[in-house]
Amino acid sequence: MNNNIFDPVNYKITWKEVSDYDSFLDELTDVPASIPLRNIDISEAGITNQEIILKIKGLEGEVAAMYTEVSLHVSLEWHRGIHMSRCEEVLFEAKEILFDDLNEAWLFIAKQLKEKQNSKKSFVNLKAHYFHPHITKRTGKTSFDKMFFTSDIIFWEKIKKIVSWIEVFNITACPCTKTYTKFSVVPELTKMGLDIDSINKVLDLTLSWSHTQRWLTIMKVENNELNISYQSLYKILDESVHLIYDLLKRPDEHELVVRALSKPQFTEDVIRDVAYNLIKWLKDKLDNESEIYIESLLNDSIHIHDVHTKLSCKVKDIKDKI
Repeated sequence: MNNNIFDPVNYKITWKEVSDYDSFLDELTDVPASIPLRNIDISEAGITNQEIILKIKGLEGEVAAMYTEVSLHVSLEWHRGIHMSRCEEVLFEAKEILFDDLNEAWLFIAKQLKEKQNSKKSFVNLKAHYFHPHITKRTGKTSFDKMFFTSDIIFWEKIKKIVSWIEVFNITACPCTKTYTKFSVVPELTKMGLDIDSINKVLDLTLSWSHTQRWLTIMKVENNELNISYQSLYKILDESVHLIYDLLKRPDEHELVVRALSKPQFTEDVIRDVAYNLIKWLKDKLDNESEIYIESLLNDSIHIHDVHTKLSCKVKDIKDKI
């Protein structure tokens, strides 16, 4: 075929090509592989709003079918467009594999996408919905609790940039109301003739009231070496916040509420606790220049508004503080 084809749609066919028509048609209609009509590189082209089920081992090592939202893109330097079917082929190949962990799945898709599209870079965003078999603390029931695992990957040559993040639901009690409620009974205790030491003992023993609310807490961290597992991120959040359960029997409900009231938190407290524990547990795996991002969105229970807090900084900024 003539190599000077710039616009396959308007190509003028010759008798020579008619004689080998099947081969000619196959080559001519591969429009995405043709030379761009204008010599301008495209930063990202691809598909978004796609969904697929991936088989990945969960936090407890169990085989989990994770509903995953997908965006796949590649850079275009010498091609007119992407082959969208090849994006789907990558996903369908991944669908048949049981991956040992999430990072393995994400990187497989990024590598295959770059190779199949013959591009310099691939860009992958995957958000997996995971139902964690979470054991309640009092009755030992298994509650399958929803959380989200997400990865953003830019992959090219031997270089990769990976951001891993996890989103969990948690509960807390308001420190303001707890403090006010705790000390509001002091006049009544005084009237009962209690001395100050006894009053303090009663205050410490009494579970003071406060309003509770559900939150969504998000933690993101650069994970370029793929040495930070989602299990590690989960454990950091489990230590920092009061994770909630979908299945709770009465003793479990009591335990969770008591725990939240015993350690009430503002959204600001949650952010600081997560940041502290992130550095505490992963300081040897985090580069000082790595970016971290922590966000908390509280569905307020006594106000019409919600409450939002976030922290975005480099690892070294937290290390210097603690």
